Amino acid sequence: MALYYSHETSSNPNVGDMKNPSFNRKPLEGGYPQGDCDKVTVLDLLKSLIEEHRENVNIIGHSAGGWVASKVAMLGLQMKTRKARDLSGVVSILYMGAFVIPVGKSIHSLFQPKAEHTKQGVMGLETKTTTTSPVITSVLTNDALSVLPCAYLVLGNNLTTPKEYQEGIVALHSQKTGPLTMYRCPAGHSLHLSWTEGLADIVRDFARKIEG
Repeated sequence: MALYYSHETSSNPNVGDMKNPSFNRKPLEGGYPQGDCDKVTVLDLLKSLIEEHRENVNIIGHSAGGWVASKVAMLGLQMKTRKARDLSGVVSILYMGAFVIPVGKSIHSLFQPKAEHTKQGVMGLETKTTTTSPVITSVLTNDALSVLPCAYLVLGNNLTTPKEYQEGIVALHSQKTGPLTMYRCPAGHSLHLSWTEGLADIVRDFARKIEG
């Protein structure tokens, strides 16, 4: 089974009139959604699939969901540590135009330290052109990339993170973990909406490679 996740964005970015937004308002009470909010949501679903329904799960992390995929694929849920007890678990991760973060880093510390913020700083929005994207400061504590079979799908027309940027992400981590299985496609950031058949083919191909 494939479990897909991107990132929870705020349905109310608190910028006032969306046609003439004000980006320097204070964040909503409690702040904008962070990676740990996503983690709780996905972990509940993942545990249900693995422990209650006994499904083996291939996680697909899209965009900031790459951080979430790495975070929830913890050792105690990985199939390789559960197989001896005849238990199901997380089989692999496919990163799809995603941020792949080393342990001890956040999306902000690795990719956004010089990003343009509003006067609210890291408590506000990432840039003045991304009105529903908070600054993701949640730190990754789980190293799934070096122990699970992983692949990366480079999005050739991704305006959020250009393909050269994605390739740099892969090169950085391949130095530590060994080569990742690589896929490429001509789609933009939301390929799950615009390139669905091609994406399904890649997911199936990676699953077959893992199965051997």
